[in-house]
This record gives sequence, C-alpha cells and structure tokens, in this order.
Amino acid sequence: MEIQKIIEYAKALKPEDMEWKPLYPNNMPGNGLMGYAARLELPDGSGSRYYTIRLQYKEDERGCMLEEVELYVLFERTHSGSDSFVRAFRTLDEAKARAVLQFQMVYGYAMSYLADDM
Repeated sequence: MEIQKIIEYAKALKPEDMEWKPLYPNNMPGNGLMGYAARLELPDGSGSRYYTIRLQYKEDERGCMLEEVELYVLFERTHSGSDSFVRAFRTLDEAKARAVLQFQMVYGYAMSYLADDM
C-alpha cells in the first residue's frame, strides 16, 4: 500500500469504525466482563494494532470488587506480542477514542514524516 494511502486511511478513522468485542476471563461470559478488544488493520494487511480496554472495578473498604467500573485501562499491542500500557480513562468512550488516536499517531502522523522524506 502506498504511504500516502496509509496516511489518508489512518487520518479518516473514527472510534465508531472499530469493532470492539467483549473479553471474559477464560472466554466464559459467566465469569463476568473484564474488558473489550479490537484490532485495527490497514486495508492491505501490511500493518495492524491490537487494543484492549481492561475494566478496573471499584472496591469496597475490604478490597472486594464492586460492580461499578472505576477506570478503563487502554493497552496497545503490536506484532511483537507484548502489551504496552497507554493510559487509564474515566469513561469507555474516552478509551475507545484514544485507541483510534494511537493508531493515527503511528500510521497517520509518523507515516507523514516518512512520506515527506521520500
């Protein structure tokens, strides 16, 4: 894929373009929701990023988890296979929007400098 097309694709992405799937411990919905996962890939498959949003639940004074989510913690993974912490957010929508921004920083902003050097 041409670098300019990659840049245009990345810059045009919106949070609603990502398909978030629920994550459950041991892939068993009965264990409770632990977060969401989505993968963003370039149209030609030449590059991708995998994002997870882990739910951090509030705890009571004894340290027992409550049902209310306190933070939405965003992680990013590249092909190397290790997750990198991005940031924690107060809302799920903020975390999802940042995932798109992370993708745009690599394939839009950083690639635009590469295109300028060619």
